[in-house]
Amino acid sequence: MRLAIVGDICPDSDLRAWRDAEVPELHRELGVDLVVGNFEATIDGHVVGDLDFAPQKIRLSVPGEGLARLLHMGVDVVGVANNHLWDYGRAAAEHTVSRLAAVFGHNRVFGWREQPAVELLPGLRILGACFSETNPQAGDGPFGVNVFDNAASAVSAVAIPRETLITFVHWGEEHARLADGLLRGRARSMIEAGASHVVGSHSHAEGAGERVGDSVVLYSLGNFLFRMIPTGSAKMLRADRRGLVAVFRWENRVLTYEECWRSEFDNRMNLRLRRLGRDLPGGQVARAHMHLPTRGARGFCARGLCRAERSTSWARRGLARVLTGVEAPSWRKIRTAGRLLSGRGTRETTGS
Repeated sequence: MRLAIVGDICPDSDLRAWRDAEVPELHRELGVDLVVGNFEATIDGHVVGDLDFAPQKIRLSVPGEGLARLLHMGVDVVGVANNHLWDYGRAAAEHTVSRLAAVFGHNRVFGWREQPAVELLPGLRILGACFSETNPQAGDGPFGVNVFDNAASAVSAVAIPRETLITFVHWGEEHARLADGLLRGRARSMIEAGASHVVGSHSHAEGAGERVGDSVVLYSLGNFLFRMIPTGSAKMLRADRRGLVAVFRWENRVLTYEECWRSEFDNRMNLRLRRLGRDLPGGQVARAHMHLPTRGARGFCARGLCRAERSTSWARRGLARVLTGVEAPSWRKIRTAGRLLSGRGTRETTGS
């Protein structure tokens, strides 16, 4: 059996956008039997939810009619451990989980407090965990988001002996492509606590990957289908059109990472998939950055580079894409990035 994990999903509010789109069926195109994704929105939140709940944050609401299209393209299992499930309060969170369960199946929705993990295949489960820096509105009760401060406790709370566990985590900083020491330490803590592999989301940007013993850590898959929409207090553009798709093989009760694909939806909702030409995602700078020690002078450089990447002027204007290897460098891109950084170019508004 092969399974794929895709990045953040926030479908388009305009269902007409799908009408003439070319969207290949994921199982057939990727050669997989199961597809998992992070559903990062409320369903009909601006209709059934509390419009005065967390008005200061970006809120995402999509119509439930679009879920059938996701299922038709091949998405089988969805996680909700993210910072948008409670955008419109308790009623909207409960409605979102219920609608997802009605379409995908109750045992195919995970990451909420009552059901943090689900079984994908006999002996193989997936856990959805959200870290506190991404989610100040975790909510309460059974429909609250599965939020942790301690990485090891996130895994040990659901680990079962002789069962394999994937952790699908929502963590880190938005728009950051480099993995800092905090995320790398968390990944190792989860693996030591019993996670087989760690897959990350939240940054809406492609991150790097690394091997930790027999495990693989993919720090961010970026966006799979993230249509930025003017709903409620959210008025923004899509942060990144591209994302990563991680493919694993489940054989003889052993889960093995096999390959990574790149996915991209264009403005007409056509989906393009292509296999990466390297084993793990991330350019030379991103891979080298993970080998810098976190202490001493070189550690200062590693932390400084992460802080620089998180700055608005650097991360959101294209230079990070070139330096971290997501895009091949060219004089045109470097000149454009320099012009934008100096304030002479058109400024782009992004958010998530």
